[in-house]
Amino acid sequence: MLSGSLLSAIVAPLALWLISSYKDPFIAFLAQTVFGICLSIFGGPMTAWMVESFPPEARLTSMSIGYNIAQCIMGGTSPVISTKLVDLNPVAPGFFISVAGLMAFVGVYTSKVSDPDRIKMQNVYGKGGKEETASMGLLKESYEGEEEGKEKGLVEENEGSNNVVIVDI
Repeated sequence: MLSGSLLSAIVAPLALWLISSYKDPFIAFLAQTVFGICLSIFGGPMTAWMVESFPPEARLTSMSIGYNIAQCIMGGTSPVISTKLVDLNPVAPGFFISVAGLMAFVGVYTSKVSDPDRIKMQNVYGKGGKEETASMGLLKESYEGEEEGKEKGLVEENEGSNNVVIVDI
C-alpha cells in the first residue's frame, strides 16, 4: 500500500500531462493503464488493511463508518475540485491526486497496522484461557505460570502485567 500510494502520487500528474500534451488515444490508453496499475497496488490490499485496523468486535461498524465518511469527503468533493482545477491547468487534477496519495501514505505509514512487528502481540486481555485472533490467525495464550512458557522459549513477559504472550509459533 505504501508503494501504491507513492506511485499514484507520482504517476497521476505525469499521466495527465501525457494525455493533455500529446492528445493521442494510444498514449492516453497507456497513461491510464499505468495509473490504474498504481491504483490497484494501493487499492488491492486496502480492504485487508482496514479489517486489521479494528478489533473483531467493532470491525463492521468501524469499517462502514470510516470508509463511508472518507468516501463522502473525498469522493463527493473531488469532481467539483477537479473541475475547477482543470480550468486553471489540465494537469492540476493530477496534483490533487498526488496530495490524496501522500495523505494516504502518511496514514498507512503511521498506523499501528503497518508495524512490521504486529505479529508479536503486545497485550493479552484477561488471565488464563485462550482467545483466537481471526485477523492474525494466531492463538494467543496466557499462562498462569510464567516460568513454564519462558523455559520453552514461547513467551515473553509484558511490562507491567502478569500476562505473557506467544512470540514464536
